Amino acid sequence: MRKSAFEQLTTDERALLRECLAFVSTTPELSDQEFSTRVGMPRNEFAAILLRWPEVDHLDAEVLMATNNALNEVCHGLPIAAAEWGSHFSRSHDEARRLFKKWLALCGWHDASKAQGDPHE
Repeated sequence: MRKSAFEQLTTDERALLRECLAFVSTTPELSDQEFSTRVGMPRNEFAAILLRWPEVDHLDAEVLMATNNALNEVCHGLPIAAAEWGSHFSRSHDEARRLFKKWLALCGWHDASKAQGDPHE
C-alpha cells in the first residue's frame, strides 16, 4: 500500500503542518467567502478536517487540498509579521517553506514557484 505524503513526514514536520492548518482555520485575515476561494472549501469543512486531525484519510482529495492550500497560505499568501510568527508556529518561516516544498515533492506535484521564480527565496 502506498504511503501518504503525511506518513513520510517527520514528527516535527507533522507538528508544523498541524500548526499551519490551525492558523489558517482561525485567521481573521480571510473572510468566509475569501476563505472558500483561497483554500478551496468552506471554513466549516476545513475546521472539520482539523478537528479529526491526524485521524483523517491523508490520501483523500479534500484532505490533500486542505493541507496543500494551508501550507501555501502560510508560506506565500497570508501576511504574518515576523514578530507574530513565534506565537503561532514552533518552527521558522524558512522551515515552513522547506516543508511546503517537501510536501509538493512527496505528493508528486510540480513546484510552480520555481518555474516562476519564487520571490520568497
